[in-house]
Amino acid sequence: GSSFDRWLTAFHDGLEGIFLSYDNLGEALGQWSNLTLWLLISFLITLVLFSFSILIRYHSFLAHHLEHLVRLERAPAVLRILSILLLLLPFLWGWGWIWLFAFWLLVLSIYATRADRVVIFVLFLVLLFLPTGIRWHSSFVASMAGNGVPEIISGNTAEWNPDLLQKLLELHGKAPQDPEVLQTLGLVEKRMGKFADAEKHYQQWMEVEPQSPAALNNMGNVYWATNRLEQAIEAYQKATELGPNHAEPYYNLGQAYHQKLLLNEAESLFQKARELNPQLISFATSTFHRHPNRMVLDEPVAPKRIWKRVFSTNATQEKISQGFWDIFGEGVPQQYGEGLVVVCLLLLGLIHWITRERLFIRNCEKCGRIICSRCSHSMVLGSQCRQCITTFSASGKADPQMVRKKRSEVSRYQSWKRRLPQWLSLILPGMGHVLRNRPWEGVLCLFLFSLFLAKAIMWRGWVPSPLPLEISLDFPWMILTLVLFVIFYGFVQNRIGSLRWKGGKIHF
Repeated sequence: GSSFDRWLTAFHDGLEGIFLSYDNLGEALGQWSNLTLWLLISFLITLVLFSFSILIRYHSFLAHHLEHLVRLERAPAVLRILSILLLLLPFLWGWGWIWLFAFWLLVLSIYATRADRVVIFVLFLVLLFLPTGIRWHSSFVASMAGNGVPEIISGNTAEWNPDLLQKLLELHGKAPQDPEVLQTLGLVEKRMGKFADAEKHYQQWMEVEPQSPAALNNMGNVYWATNRLEQAIEAYQKATELGPNHAEPYYNLGQAYHQKLLLNEAESLFQKARELNPQLISFATSTFHRHPNRMVLDEPVAPKRIWKRVFSTNATQEKISQGFWDIFGEGVPQQYGEGLVVVCLLLLGLIHWITRERLFIRNCEKCGRIICSRCSHSMVLGSQCRQCITTFSASGKADPQMVRKKRSEVSRYQSWKRRLPQWLSLILPGMGHVLRNRPWEGVLCLFLFSLFLAKAIMWRGWVPSPLPLEISLDFPWMILTLVLFVIFYGFVQNRIGSLRWKGGKIHF
């Protein structure tokens, strides 16, 4: 029992560590880079697999529909070639393969069931955010290399060394008015005892953002460290006026009043700071030190400003984003990606409105022959073709040879309809559910399978990360991943094996 409890505790602590890594700025960039890439690849794999399932189910309907449009009733091979060329149009036009599969879904939705159309609609809604997802991923990757975010994060976490200072000075040389760089420079220089340099950079920061309470608070800390107590008090007082929700200047002003033996005023300010940020003040009082850099609190760059910097547009981010986009939708400029998906959604809504009454092409539930409302010789009411109704009618007047032939055709079709989804499900878990008219469950299983597949594809080195979003070489992570996949795979196979036809519908 105690061993099991320790295992549960370790598992809980591991999960908590993973979740906290997305909140810790030092680790978050790598984690979010991996997560966005993982989800993007998984969604695209799901889209491709579902598009192929729709193609398998409805391509024959498109070829039949073309008979009525081009009047080539006695040339089925030509019609199939024509239908293939039609479905390849986006690729032939150089639009990119992502639009090829989107085009399949749009065209074949004419023949799809209501449940299939709902899934197609949801996939298009997710596709609408694909360009944004690519931009986010590119922002995370670019921020780890080019726009000063790692240096600012390091400076915010009390790190200081000559190399970090040199990098910050180089960033300052490229962008002299950058407030986050100026703030971080001052923080690092103050910790290194370079008070004159820190004061200079804080002064430049105050010129850029004259109403910044953080700038006044940090400048007051430089005054404090250089024994200019009155100037420090004046700076802290202005900081509390400009930033009444900032705990640091209240705490620092309290320290200054305590230094002047104004104990009641100091205690009141400490209480105010404690109300604003109890965790910070508790930490500050528990680690109190007489060193001037430790007696007062600096204000680091606010996390929301760092995240704003992460998502800011820059040349590196645009280059990465465009390169990623060109892999999937090269023929359509990225800025028009969302607009094209909106057009697809509108067309999908129009298709549904036109065909909302009934599907004008469908398969006979017994033999699989196409039932078309425009073909008078095969038009019937219900879900069986005229031949099946005539052959299997209760009157018993059908030709025995025709009955045997029809029974053989029905047997072959029913066997194919039963076995093909099961075979495909063995290779692609979830595909069988889609083929058996369970598109919601099928696409969910396909997405989960895509998550496992993308996880296997994302080996170490794509995006640096301290935690194993990619397949880890550590044995426990490999075992855990394998166990989860086996459970998922077994569940999907059990579900597909439990599906049965009853009354023309699928049931478990």
